[in-house]
Amino acid sequence: MRIEFIGIPGSGKTTLCTELLSRLNHGGDTRYITAEEAFHKVAKTNIDRIFRYPLKYLPNQLSRKLAAKLVNRSIMQFEAQNKFLAENGKALSAFFSSSIYRDMSITDRGLVIGNLLETASLCTSIHDVLADKFAVFFGEGLVQKSFMFVGHNSDLSNEEEKSRLHDYLANIPLPSLTIYVQANVSTCKERMLNRPEGLPLRLKGADTNTIGSFLENANTHLETVTAWLEDNHASHVIRVNNQQPLELSITEALSALQQAGAVKNIDA
Repeated sequence: MRIEFIGIPGSGKTTLCTELLSRLNHGGDTRYITAEEAFHKVAKTNIDRIFRYPLKYLPNQLSRKLAAKLVNRSIMQFEAQNKFLAENGKALSAFFSSSIYRDMSITDRGLVIGNLLETASLCTSIHDVLADKFAVFFGEGLVQKSFMFVGHNSDLSNEEEKSRLHDYLANIPLPSLTIYVQANVSTCKERMLNRPEGLPLRLKGADTNTIGSFLENANTHLETVTAWLEDNHASHVIRVNNQQPLELSITEALSALQQAGAVKNIDA
């Protein structure tokens, strides 16, 4: 099972994902893992032979650090990327025909396409090996990568542009479950401006008004995405209010996961 978290920058996706996994894995339950942990498991048996031996026999902590450095650097993942393009290339075609792509700088095009293909190869290589053995939590998966369609001037009131986004969603392998982490734009803007790692690359050097405009467009974008997922019964969507204290958000998410059948025991 693939579980993806979506939310505008600063909504707290990573924090909520980390805390949920900590609760779910309490007591030694190993069914719930991050995408990075899943890649490590896959790489130990399926990555290029030259890397396989050290990944198998190094101490676990060192092995996981090495696996993290090998993401998107192996023939295994290039093959997974090629498989994604062969099966889901129409998703990229939808982006290439959008006005946001036309107006985007060459640098930003390279950035968003590279990020998409890295995530796509990760999803593909994990799915092909682990399938239903684990619940794999993606802090940023293919649904979140639809942010390619978000810009400072993106306009989803334009039906043609909305259709391009829908085409992207219709042509990617969707997760079994999508957790939509929600917080208001002003809170997210404040969190982004004050977080230690700084702004996302596409917003580096932007002024506060530009950042605010981007977040407003991002919020509209995600409402459009979740409406499509729900209307098409494409992925079960759980909405979590992360404007409240974190403990309440965790409790709310765990309860929703149990109701969706993704979690068997929330007493962990």
